[in-house]
Amino acid sequence: MNSVLFQTHDNLELIIVDDNSSSETVEYLQRLVKADSRVVLVRNEENLGAGLSRNIGLRLAKYNFIAFCDSDDIWLPNKLEFQLNEMKKENAPVCCSGFVKKHFRTGRESSAMFPQRIITHSDLVRKCSIIMSSAVVNRSITGNFEMPASRRRQDFAMWLQLTQQGHWALGLDEVLVKVGYGNRSVSSNKLMAAYYHWKTVRNYSNTPLGAMMIYFCSYAINGIKKYLLR
Repeated sequence: MNSVLFQTHDNLELIIVDDNSSSETVEYLQRLVKADSRVVLVRNEENLGAGLSRNIGLRLAKYNFIAFCDSDDIWLPNKLEFQLNEMKKENAPVCCSGFVKKHFRTGRESSAMFPQRIITHSDLVRKCSIIMSSAVVNRSITGNFEMPASRRRQDFAMWLQLTQQGHWALGLDEVLVKVGYGNRSVSSNKLMAAYYHWKTVRNYSNTPLGAMMIYFCSYAINGIKKYLLR
């Protein structure tokens, strides 16, 4: 949360969707709301999962530029300023950046990883190179959007839906996010993640089955590369 609030671009709102966490967490968040007028807190009465929780935030957001920051990730201070400038230059509907992975326990950081410059629907089927906490979407171009209700890979499904509508993503060769790992998460099991990648592409892309099998091999190779860079 601090990495969002201390951005060099400070004309923002931080919508925190608390997915029915502990009372201690809620008390801390309530203090944060009182300390900074830019913070909006929503608390789910029951655990809804990431997709539905993010949709609540999307409906409340008052600005056209929408950025995401998962609870285990950290933005670098110039993230929003850098991305907004580049998006305006290129009139990009979506933008994502480079990132490093940071281990919770050891603090070890991976080598930097970067997306390609232009990301289309066919690119995403091969490799989901849009990291959620690095992404910014311009709703004045895409229109309103939401994530599917699925508890897994709902972010990937959303990117597939947006790009299938003809939108594209601008990839930046600048590290702007530290992605936390080493904690328990829905993406920690790599075989399960591969299964849900396949399932998500099948459900949210019109890619023929034969082409999908080729693209899935590319996805697996990229997954191995990411693992070796940890």
